[in-house]
Amino acid sequence: MVAASQVSRAQDDGSTLIMISGGYTIIPALQNLDFDPKTALTPINLIASAPNLLLVASDAKYRGLKSLVDDARANPAALAYGSSGVGATVHFMAMQLEREAGIKLNHIPYKSSAESVQAVIGGHIPMSFSALNSAFPLIQAGQVRAIAIATSKRSPLLPDVPTFAELGYAGVKSDTWTGIAGPAAMKSDAVARINEAVLKSLSIAEIRERINALGAEPVGQGPSEFKALIASEIDQFEQLARGAGLPRN
Repeated sequence: MVAASQVSRAQDDGSTLIMISGGYTIIPALQNLDFDPKTALTPINLIASAPNLLLVASDAKYRGLKSLVDDARANPAALAYGSSGVGATVHFMAMQLEREAGIKLNHIPYKSSAESVQAVIGGHIPMSFSALNSAFPLIQAGQVRAIAIATSKRSPLLPDVPTFAELGYAGVKSDTWTGIAGPAAMKSDAVARINEAVLKSLSIAEIRERINALGAEPVGQGPSEFKALIASEIDQFEQLARGAGLPRN
């Protein structure tokens, strides 16, 4: 997650570049900031994205999302799930499902996605909302099962796993992305040159393969689309946080 101090340094130094992640769009929902996160940086390129998933143990009784949602409806706030922490992208993903399905779950925050997934494997919790890049090796090893993926289309890495939209919950959209940004005053010609360089790099098969090996997918979304994504997510997470009663520090 990008710290406010990093944003300040980027604003002070017109040549600074920052790698930002999806956590950047969550910060405004949880913290009082002295800058506008929609305009403080110049988005340049969304480089890669790892879909977020709903995972259960390989031997779990839930064979699909419907049985899990039915159980949650029958037992409000009893069904526990793990995440990588309060305010994490996957925590907000869980809140999306609660809103869309009209259910209430019991959040168990862990220090990382890895700990959350291990808790599922160990039988301590029945499910986890996690990023594909964290869980992919364990899915391949058959230790956990993904029952739904929170992107608009199925992942080529897990072609048999349906999207939440396919299962009737189109409002559950979540991924863990990484992009590059510059200061707010960055000149347009510099933005164009850097964006072009990133796109050229992402066209190299070896680089794309290395991103895939991490459980992520190359994206290469340019400045205008990336800017629109950031603004949209900031608004969405603000609404979810206030609806869930999360405090802003």
